[in-house]
Amino acid sequence: MADDARMEYIKEMRRNQCRICIKLGLKIINSVFTLSGIVMISYSLWMLKNWYDFERNLLLHGALPRP
Repeated sequence: MADDARMEYIKEMRRNQCRICIKLGLKIINSVFTLSGIVMISYSLWMLKNWYDFERNLLLHGALPRP
């Protein structure tokens, strides 16, 4: 009887360890996706800023090519 209880305890511990491992893996993946999303938004804002600066400088200097 004691062996059966011990085996059930070991099975329950393994299930808990698997759940903890899966939760940790999902948290890490979620963090990576969140950080990559933040990086993409930051990069797009930086690119828009550069684009608008380029347009402003182009119009100020009148360097548009003549047809």
